[in-house]
Amino acid sequence: MSGNMKANGDVHHLDHFVVAVMNPERAEKFYTEVMGARTLKYENSPNMTRVFMKLGENHVGLFSQGTATLPKRESANSYPRHSFQVPESEYDPMVAKIRRECSFVRDIKGESGLGCSWNDGLVFQDSEGNFIEITKATGISKTRLHHLHFDF
Repeated sequence: MSGNMKANGDVHHLDHFVVAVMNPERAEKFYTEVMGARTLKYENSPNMTRVFMKLGENHVGLFSQGTATLPKRESANSYPRHSFQVPESEYDPMVAKIRRECSFVRDIKGESGLGCSWNDGLVFQDSEGNFIEITKATGISKTRLHHLHFDF
């Protein structure tokens, strides 16, 4: 990284990232039907199932590991959280699907207490309990990862 680059938190390029899932089939259905992803490849082995998907500009791996369990996350302030920008024309239809399909949905309005720079958007849990944030973006043609929240 050059000395004159300023880090503002935006992801400029990320080849892929993995989302932990308990039920790969259920997760694949959610990411396809609600988020608009498409399946690229499905790999099943004795210890792990991997579903490779294309979600807008990004590649997402939905990975399950045998009998491992995911911790229950009861707060939107949990980590990790994946944050996406959604094209303006796709935002409202996606929000309607999210509100219909997700058990946890919360509007992001003003200072949300999430440590997120967005003043408007939605935070929700996917079919596996992972938290995701979305916001409406102008000037983009595909959904794209904007930033990630991790606990340090």
